[in-house]
This record gives sequence, structure tokens and C-alpha cells, in this order.
Amino acid sequence: MFETITTRANHLVDPHLHVWAWQIPLYLFLGGWVAGLLILFGLKLRRGARPARDSVTYPLPWIGLGLLSLGMLALFLDLEHKLHALRLYVSFEPSSPMSWGAWILLIVYPVLVLGALLDPPGALTRRFPWLTRAARSIRWTPDRLRLLGLVAIACGILLGVYTGVLLSSLGARPFWSSGLLAPLFLVSGLSAGAAFAHLIARRSDEQRQMVLLDTRLLAVELALLLLLVLGLVGGGRYRRRPQRSCFVDRSPRSSGCWWSGSAWCCRSWCSSWPSGVGSTTSRSRRSSSSAAASRSASSSSGPDRPVTGSTADREGDFDVDHSSLR
Repeated sequence: MFETITTRANHLVDPHLHVWAWQIPLYLFLGGWVAGLLILFGLKLRRGARPARDSVTYPLPWIGLGLLSLGMLALFLDLEHKLHALRLYVSFEPSSPMSWGAWILLIVYPVLVLGALLDPPGALTRRFPWLTRAARSIRWTPDRLRLLGLVAIACGILLGVYTGVLLSSLGARPFWSSGLLAPLFLVSGLSAGAAFAHLIARRSDEQRQMVLLDTRLLAVELALLLLLVLGLVGGGRYRRRPQRSCFVDRSPRSSGCWWSGSAWCCRSWCSSWPSGVGSTTSRSRRSSSSAAASRSASSSSGPDRPVTGSTADREGDFDVDHSSLR
């Protein structure tokens, strides 16, 4: 029986950790979905023309506004102290992913509104005449449309990435601690946006484009998931057993290969030795005999006779003299 004593008193952690309710997963899905819709809309505007009313990208800003508002409502319902959310907009912390997310959500709304005011639908203009006046107050040139498309793409990427960065920065969840989480969230949101665009597309060419785009995005998403799983499995193994080497394994096959390779290396090393290398006694005897031969050769040559022999012989004499001194 184990007894744990703690002075901590947090009702969200003690005696067990509470998981998220439905609000956070709903916002994560809707936020990624809106990011995908915003990127698709921005890619259409990069051509410098307004989307036609029968185009699949025409209703995307209006749909994005509704979905993002629903996600923000889910976030607001999840807050314990709801009025404290205003503190996020009092200052900006560059090192805080939560602060980045709050300001990104604030910037996305005007971009969606501008995209919706490009060409408001007739049903809304008849009910709200001020929408027509607001749409005509902005003179949309091709350069301004391209700029709006670029801003929409940037805001969509930021909206899709920041949730992955936020989750990967939580130290209490090691399973989420991966740099692949941010691009995985972005590609997943793009895939959801392309799938939704395929469902609402009325033209056959746009349906084929969305199907092809979604297929490629799904392939990228599967590759990122595979890399994420491999990184988690490999990283966890090396963290649990840091002393384990990639050359020495406990499996029979790896051990047999390692010991066979070691034996072959030792055999090759031993076979490269000279044949005369043996015991210390034989080496000392050869040293004594070579020293005597060198002394006799030097005495017979005389003082004026140059010393003959190869460089190897001279080096051998040098070694012998030092060995005799020792």
C-alpha cells in the first residue's frame, strides 16, 4: 500500500486530472476548418478577380464567419472566469502561444468581413440595405484583391498553425510535445476545407479540383501522422534507455551479428601482425643479437668510414641503443 502526501489543492488536478469537455475539441475542429476555408478563398483572390456567384469560393467568407463565431462561443463557454478573457487583449506576449492565438482570432474577423463584402448576396442586401452601401464604399482593384488574398492566406496559415504550437508547448502532455503537430493541424484543416468545398461545389471542374487537392492533402497528412508516431516511439525508447547503443542490442539476431563481426575484426587484426612477433623473451634475444652485430660492424668500419645501411637499419640501431640503456 502506497501513501501520498501533498499540500496541493487544485480541484482540476486532485485527486485526478480532469479532461477537456466538448467545447475545446469543437473549437479545434472549427478553427482548423475555418483556416482551410480562408486559405482556399485567398488562393482564389490571388488571381486578381472577384469570385463568381456560382464559384465554390463565393460563400466561403460567410460560412467562415459563422463557424468561427461558433468556435469562439465554445471557447467562451469553457472559461471558468469568462470576463478574464479580456485580459488577453490588454497586452501582447510574443513568447505565449495563447496570446498569439487571441490576437490572430481578432485579426481573422476583419479579413472574413472584407471577403464577405466583396459581393454580398441579394437576399441579404434586400434585408439589410446598408450592406450594399458598405460594399460600394470600397473600390476593389485587382491589386487590392491580390493583397486581400495574400492577407487571407497568411491569416489562414496562422490560424491553422497556432493551435498545434499551443498544444505542443504544454509540458504536462509529453504525447503532444512534437514539432510536427503544427503542420499536422494546418494540413488537417486544409483537408477539411477542401472536402467541404467539394460537397458544396456546383461546377464539375471545381469538384474535380477539390477532390484532387483533398487527396494530396490526405497523403501529406498520413505522412505527417506516420512521422509523428515514429518520433514518439523512437524518442520514448531512447529516453527510457539512454545507455543503449544502436550497435549492441539484446535481441539474439543483433547480438549474434555483433559478436560475429567482433570476432572477424579481431582475427583480421591478429593476422596482420608480423610472424616474428611473439613473446618478450624472443624480442629481448633479438635485441641483444642485433646490438652485438651493430657494435662489431661499427668497430670494423673505422672512424673515417661512413656508416652504411638503410634508413630502417639506422632506425633499428637507434631503437636498440635506447633499449640497451633501459
